[in-house]
Amino acid sequence: MAKKRINVMLPEEVLKDLQEMVPARKRSEFLAEAAAEKVRILKQREAIKKYAGILKEEDYPHWANQAAFEKWRKELWAGTEKRIEERLKEADGAKVPAR
Repeated sequence: MAKKRINVMLPEEVLKDLQEMVPARKRSEFLAEAAAEKVRILKQREAIKKYAGILKEEDYPHWANQAAFEKWRKELWAGTEKRIEERLKEADGAKVPAR
C-alpha cells in the first residue's frame, strides 16, 4: 500500500507515552495501525446505525429467546442429521432403507 507523509499534532502526554513505549522506527506503523483500527470501528458504528431495525421481530420469532432458537435450530437440522447418519451407514456398508 502506498504511504504518504503527514504532520499531526498530539497532546504532549500522548507523545511522551508514545516515545516511551514505541521504538522510534516503529511509531509510524504504530500510529497507522491505531488509526486504521479507529476507522474500522467508526465504519462499524455507521453500519450499525444504518441497518439498525431492518430485521423485524415478527419476521423472526425463532430469535425471541434461547428456547425458541434451540427449537428452530433442531427442526432446521433434523433432516440434515438424518441424512448424515444415512450416509455414514452407507459408507460403512450397512444397508439403509429406502425412503
